[in-house]
Amino acid sequence: MVYINKSHLTDRGVFLPVEIKRKLLGDDKDNKCLLMLKNDGKLKAWEVVAEGGYLGNAKWLKFVEDNGVKVGDICVLEPIHRDKNILGVTIFKSSF
Repeated sequence: MVYINKSHLTDRGVFLPVEIKRKLLGDDKDNKCLLMLKNDGKLKAWEVVAEGGYLGNAKWLKFVEDNGVKVGDICVLEPIHRDKNILGVTIFKSSF
């Protein structure tokens, strides 16, 4: 679970402690992962990079823009398929 703050709205993305990264993505050396989000009945995906403790790149920014992620929102990341580095994402919008 990530409480979105201003630093998460850059291409650097969100910080993932090693233990969390292992839980979400396993020990796979492939740093690419797929964020999947179901919205309005449609399944969308963004390929991002998990590197140096961060989950982000230009595609992370595209994910943020496409979904209107703002400071105060909460993103829940759940492993859907660890072998293929696929994470399901649920966004809880801030009411502020």
